Amino acid sequence: MLDCYLRPLHDGDEKMPVYVSTATGDQLGVSLRAAPPPRTSYLMYHWIPDEGGRGGSSLKSIPNCWDAKAVAAHRNSILLRFLFPKNTATFSDKSEEFFVYQTALQTLKKLPTCRPHTFMHLNTKKNTGILCRDNGEFVVAHLAVFEGRSGQVTAKLCCIFGEKGSWRTTKCVPICRDEGEEKQLTWWETDAVVPFGDFLCWVDYLRGILWCDVLSPDPKVRYAPLPVDPYQGHCDPHLCLRGPLATYRTVCVTSNGGVMKFVDVPHHGSSDYGHRTSGQYGVIRSWTLTKEWSWEQDGMINQEWLLGCPMSRGLSRLQLQCPLVDMRDPETIYFVLAGDQDEKEKQSCLIAINMKNDTMYEVACDFRSFGSSCMYNHTTSCNIHYHEPFLPLSLDACNVTR
Repeated sequence: MLDCYLRPLHDGDEKMPVYVSTATGDQLGVSLRAAPPPRTSYLMYHWIPDEGGRGGSSLKSIPNCWDAKAVAAHRNSILLRFLFPKNTATFSDKSEEFFVYQTALQTLKKLPTCRPHTFMHLNTKKNTGILCRDNGEFVVAHLAVFEGRSGQVTAKLCCIFGEKGSWRTTKCVPICRDEGEEKQLTWWETDAVVPFGDFLCWVDYLRGILWCDVLSPDPKVRYAPLPVDPYQGHCDPHLCLRGPLATYRTVCVTSNGGVMKFVDVPHHGSSDYGHRTSGQYGVIRSWTLTKEWSWEQDGMINQEWLLGCPMSRGLSRLQLQCPLVDMRDPETIYFVLAGDQDEKEKQSCLIAINMKNDTMYEVACDFRSFGSSCMYNHTTSCNIHYHEPFLPLSLDACNVTR
């Protein structure tokens, strides 16, 4: 499981980064510190300015920590997105650049810019994903949903095949759906992009999944709903917010890529959305996608069961967050057992639960840090602090730290 926020390289770090030139002529280096779950892996970056000052580089062009993120991962490839300031006075003068870091080969590849996009992957619109092929090649794709003047909802797809390819844009891709599902697409907002087989899947945790065969010369998009009860419109009608749904829901691929699962964690908060529960505790549920493209519930566990777990002692409330299904074992799900937000150094724990036999069998702890301090401390998790979901990452061919 990968912490999606990159950290500045520290003096004394043993892992040497691999470097590539940015559009401004600077040198960007990236390295991976891999660890088996439920411990978190994380990426480090090193920036060397272009001393000649070519291409708009300056001493201020180093990206902020929160502008250096891993936005998607598949197999041994990680899609990175950086915002490089050209002029710190305005956000519009930042340059968005994408890179693919391949852990097995330890290579870093810069992708060309997709025109006419100014910014392709904002934090509020997570529309970009990566799909790797058996021969080591990859495709990076961006999908956006539009409602035309006629009321018909279509998709715009941008794809690039490999580092030496060019972006291919397909406009007005029809979205196959069942009758009565048009309105759900009108309110679409992507929360995650998940690779599955030859598909990239754009997920709206409030509504469903858009499946796209991005490898096809004539790509198609199909909508499949999730087993959820969405509200009507873009926002909750009572709170006028959408909230970070990825904190409590996930779509993951497991069984070495052969099975897709959906997990829903109820919560009792007032501003974070998912399946809210009126009581103090709720039931965590998991589903598996069948060959008939329907969801079959295969697991449930009451959060009250956690009261008997040692790691829950001392917490004023119990709340599991950021579910992530193990990449090999479909019964094992990792969670963050969140500490109290009011206490700056309260421990939050990463736990593994077997949904089949109600067993918690691995535990790792990370301190919740505040501000940018989590970027400079190996014992913290930036994902836990920012309530961001972890990315699934294959550790095959990685030098794993235990």
